[in-house]
Amino acid sequence: MNPYHRTMRADARHLQSLAVAPIKVIAALATLMIATVSAADVRPLASRPHAVRGEPLLVPITVEGSVRESISVRLESVNEPTSMRGTPSANTPRGSTNQTVSARILWPNRAVNQGSPAASVDDQSTRARWATACNDLRLSSARQSGARDAYLAIDVPIDARDGLRIIIDGATVSPVLHDAASVTLLTDLAVRASALVPSGALDPLLSLPDPLAPFERFRFEIGGALRGWNAPNAFVRASPDDIAARATSALWRAALARIAASSVGTATELAELLVAQCQDEFASAPIAAWIADPRELGALLALIFDPSRSNEQMVEGIVSWMRVRAPLLVWIDNDDSESITLALGNPSADEQVVRLQWLAQSDAPLAAVVAPSEVVRVRVPRPIMPSIDGVAIVRSETDVLRLEHRGQVRSISVPPTSIASSASGVAWSGFRRPLDLVSVATGTELDPDPALRTYAALRPRLDGWEIFVEARTATQANAADRVIIVSALGDSISIAADGTLEDVGNVLVGAGGFEFRSYADRFRASFVLPAAWIERTGAQGIVGLGFRRVSEAGEADAPYASVPWRASARVARVDILSRTETD
Repeated sequence: MNPYHRTMRADARHLQSLAVAPIKVIAALATLMIATVSAADVRPLASRPHAVRGEPLLVPITVEGSVRESISVRLESVNEPTSMRGTPSANTPRGSTNQTVSARILWPNRAVNQGSPAASVDDQSTRARWATACNDLRLSSARQSGARDAYLAIDVPIDARDGLRIIIDGATVSPVLHDAASVTLLTDLAVRASALVPSGALDPLLSLPDPLAPFERFRFEIGGALRGWNAPNAFVRASPDDIAARATSALWRAALARIAASSVGTATELAELLVAQCQDEFASAPIAAWIADPRELGALLALIFDPSRSNEQMVEGIVSWMRVRAPLLVWIDNDDSESITLALGNPSADEQVVRLQWLAQSDAPLAAVVAPSEVVRVRVPRPIMPSIDGVAIVRSETDVLRLEHRGQVRSISVPPTSIASSASGVAWSGFRRPLDLVSVATGTELDPDPALRTYAALRPRLDGWEIFVEARTATQANAADRVIIVSALGDSISIAADGTLEDVGNVLVGAGGFEFRSYADRFRASFVLPAAWIERTGAQGIVGLGFRRVSEAGEADAPYASVPWRASARVARVDILSRTETD
């Protein structure tokens, strides 16, 4: 599934995952109304949500038939007000008050273009965003053809009473109400915040939340108070995106306020994790490293608003959650025939110790220490290969590296030392956008990007081997659209859509055989494999190749995705002498 372009589904669980914050359960924590509609069937999908007084609320709904942009919502209070824990509330007046208010229907109409360059950064047109949003939706008042899934938005009265019920076509919603957080909450937390943070100017694509994503605006509020982040341009007041942003932020402020009521220190620690950053020596600015897994954010809110726990019990649960959580961000930074290099990012304020061990070996594990707020790179030697008469038996299957941290274990699939070529060579068609925070945090693999359709191959020819590339184009050929081929030696050859050739390292000098063709919707190029790119190792002939497509639509690599600040594509090693007779 492409994490950057989700399609709304008509089941309640998915709707709840997209309601008012970038988390899987937030919709279940956000609604305070049900409507009576004659022109359409509007069904709510949350019956016991959490709501904040004086703030907008969104509830996931399904709509059958035609419907206006706004519908009437009936709010009814009951005689016996109750608090979140189900006991009478001493500070809420008793009695019964009914009122009808207008509620807007908002439609998920477009997704934040996460992988592509951000429209808010005018001078960085080909750079990808690392700090992607957990929830990439934006909202609109316009209904797309055939759409059924939407959100119902209402401004909850600031004096809304506990025990409120909302009735629509016989369905009852019984919301759990929370007071709005104090206006000084975040500044009070900032006093306790750690000073151990990455240094240097922030980059809008690497360091900060996406300003176009309304469900990420709560991070800007927290980061502004704790870290001095500049606030992005505000959404138009009362626009769908503004409603989503205010609803999300209000809920997170209420959550932090409930923690702070019993432990300001715990609330501060959690707030810091929601806006955490790390220093990477290879990145031009601190990189975002906050909690970005929707499942973790969902678990947090469910724990904070658990009505069965007292404040003290809830704080104990939050502390336990933070102590057992494995906060590290992990990705493969590089690999060669002898080792792999792991990047480990530690967004916490404490040192983290990890143990690394190959699943196929019983040797003692390798230990690594990751300093607070830093990304470190750890070189892990590959497993020792069995040998016959002193000649190593090269395995082509994927190895698995076992990473243990805080009692939790994750398995990391590592590319093989080399890929055996078939008689027709080796081809790569799935060029992938750079890794981002959400994909690394969730351990998901990015899908190939259809906007950067590119094909590359290492294939035999009568007099040797050649490298072939084909790149689809949507506009007239220009030098900005190009494919860069990099070798394991660090040499590179850049081929632009207008035929411009850049040979860094002069590896094609005297080789001959360069061909280029341009068409209305693509360009093709091929050249003889430079002899210097072939590494002779025993019976093997290893060719290390990596490919990067660069255009106005962004960048994409093959065969492996890499972080946006990596200077060149990672390489795969192909053994051109390992073909079998059956190939």
